Amino acid sequence: MTDSLPLLTLAYLGDAVLCLKARETLLSLGHKKPCECTKAELLFVQAEHQAAAAKVLLPLFTEEEKTLFSRAKNAKSHSAPRHTDLYTYRLATALEAVFGQLHLSGQTERIDFLFEIGFEKSARNLAKSEKV
Repeated sequence: MTDSLPLLTLAYLGDAVLCLKARETLLSLGHKKPCECTKAELLFVQAEHQAAAAKVLLPLFTEEEKTLFSRAKNAKSHSAPRHTDLYTYRLATALEAVFGQLHLSGQTERIDFLFEIGFEKSARNLAKSEKV
């Protein structure tokens, strides 16, 4: 992986990648109403869910991904988390940075694989619930 962008910029991009993957997942599960999908999307994009996914994915990361994750987790942000603790926020930010870098390097299959594994529980819960 290259150091093409600052870590928090990679996280910003990774946030968009995760939002897109969440929306694709919702549509594939049959959810069609945008206003209700936005609510369901929180299962994928809230810091708590991303931090849980990060813990699942960390053992599956390559050495480069682990290094980037660690660096991003320790990056100093100028904003404070509003709805979660700092550690959870940092785990989520680090995960976003990894997804941002994977996107920049064109590793769409890796993104798909990691998203499916990391957010399997969220997707399973949505599939079990009534269609939104």
